[in-house]
Parts: sequence; C-alpha cells; structure tokens
Amino acid sequence: MNRKIRFLVLASIAAAAFLAAHAWSEPRAGEALPRLLPDGLEAELALSAAPEHLRAGAGVHVLQRGGYREHRKAANHYSCLVVRTSPQAPVQSAAALIPICFDEEGMRTYAPVHFDAAMWREQGVAAEQIRERIQAGFASGRYRAPERSGMSFMISPVLNLPDGKGGVLNYPPHFMFYAPQLTNAGQDAMPDHGDGWLPWVNDEGPHGMIIVPVGKAEQEKIQGNRKV
Repeated sequence: MNRKIRFLVLASIAAAAFLAAHAWSEPRAGEALPRLLPDGLEAELALSAAPEHLRAGAGVHVLQRGGYREHRKAANHYSCLVVRTSPQAPVQSAAALIPICFDEEGMRTYAPVHFDAAMWREQGVAAEQIRERIQAGFASGRYRAPERSGMSFMISPVLNLPDGKGGVLNYPPHFMFYAPQLTNAGQDAMPDHGDGWLPWVNDEGPHGMIIVPVGKAEQEKIQGNRKV
C-alpha cells in the first residue's frame, strides 16, 4: 500500500470514528467495547505512530475480543499498538484510536498497564475500577516505573483520544519521554497542558511522560503523509 493510499485509509478511519462518537448522545455509549479493525489495517494504523524508518522493523500488537495479541515480533527496539482504553478518562469511548510505539523500556513498564486495561474493559470492568486496579498494581509491584530514560512515539495523523464524555477529540502528534514522578508544578517551564506547544507532564506519577508536541511544519508533513 503506497503512502497516499495508506493516508487516505487512516484518514477514513479517523473520520468514521469521530463521526460515530459524536453521533452518540447517551453516556452509556462511552462504555461500549472498542471497535475492532482487521489485523492488517490495525497494524498499519499502529505503525503510523512511528517515524517511517522504524516501521519495517517494529513489532505490532493488535486488539481482539479478550485483549491484545502479538501480531509481529520486533526486529528493532520498538513495538506499536492502537490503545483504545485510557485509564485517565472517566468515561471510555468505543471510537478511541490511539496509535503508540514504545521502546523496549516502555514495553516492559507501560505496555502491561494498557494490556490489562484492555482485558478488564472486555470483561465489563468500569473505568473507575480500572483506575483502582492500576493503582493497586503499582502498590503491589505488578506494575513498575521505568528504570532508565526512554521515549515513545505518537506521531500518527490519527490520534482520537477519549474526551471523558463518551466521545473523542483529535490530539496533535507528539513525542514522549519517560518522566516518572515528575510534576508540572515542580517544573516552571511546564504548564499543565503545554499551552498547545510547550512540553508538559502527562499522567503524573510512576508512568509520567513529558509530552513534546511536534512543530507546525512537522504536523503539516504528518497530516500530508510525507516523510518526517
């Protein structure tokens, strides 16, 4: 699939998911199970989170009913998946599509939380209970903070995050650097949500990350599906 066709497919997925989310008016729709994609299409979407030169060797996990499974083993340091369940969101969205590529440290420490959250959601566990289970997992040692520096990519043109009300919002492409226990309040240069372009810390705590938005020119390249 050439880059132009791939971008049109990804854009179609994003548009359909966004319109479906905003067509729902009842809060219960936000608790629906995430929509599944054909494995090949989900793999393409997952890999779109990474710079093009990493995609051929990156591993891929795809979501099925019951949870994630490994679709392709990594031949480099990165593995990609499309996250559907955001532990921070008070209400989940069936239309969420969040492609992300973790390095090896991220797969060891961050990915297990996403895998478990997806499995629990499939079992009908409510969003608040998922958050409680994750907190208990950190307390018990089931989950751990990163032990070294690392980074993850989220530079897909499709980043449909839950808006907390059952719908989705499109978030700009960005890079993430592991920052366990770092807080926005403790860093004068980091406002709570980055003011649209400044770095900021997301999910403050053991799995905190410094969010670094890509520049305007890079965003245009990503949205145009040209090389970054």
